[in-house]
Amino acid sequence: MADQNHLFPILSLKELHGLEKEFIQYLAMSGIEAKEWETIKKEQPKKMGEMLLDFSQGVWKSRLSKINYINHLDENLMYAIHFLKEEAIIIGLRGEVDFKQWMDYNFKQLSTAIKDNLDKLSIFKELKKFQPDNRALEIYKHLKAGARISVEGDLYEILKTLSNGS
Repeated sequence: MADQNHLFPILSLKELHGLEKEFIQYLAMSGIEAKEWETIKKEQPKKMGEMLLDFSQGVWKSRLSKINYINHLDENLMYAIHFLKEEAIIIGLRGEVDFKQWMDYNFKQLSTAIKDNLDKLSIFKELKKFQPDNRALEIYKHLKAGARISVEGDLYEILKTLSNGS
């Protein structure tokens, strides 16, 4: 993560092997044929590293751009984030509850657990603005800190309904 263009770590060998087809397309778009790539791997390790890092950045940015919701559950803190283009809406709960035990609950179980513990919880809502170019980095920071991707945004919707009612 040396400069502004390289914000994310290089993909592991296992991840790179899983993206072989995409990497071949990346090389082709860069004007590099298979024979030339073999030469670069053998004779220009620095250039090879730079190319793998650039490819990794593109993969990270592409994958992270598709994420709209993430959830984070900790011992006394639970929050969901809805990422928009230039801002993130954070809604969460604090309380004397071990939220980690709710980590794998489905929508109905989670909704019930929250309602059953409302007297022990306080809700908060925040808005975090960022530059559109920093959206992927904001999501990455949360994932690295232990947040999980939420495809449907179920927790966010539960907390949104709860926050609108209070």
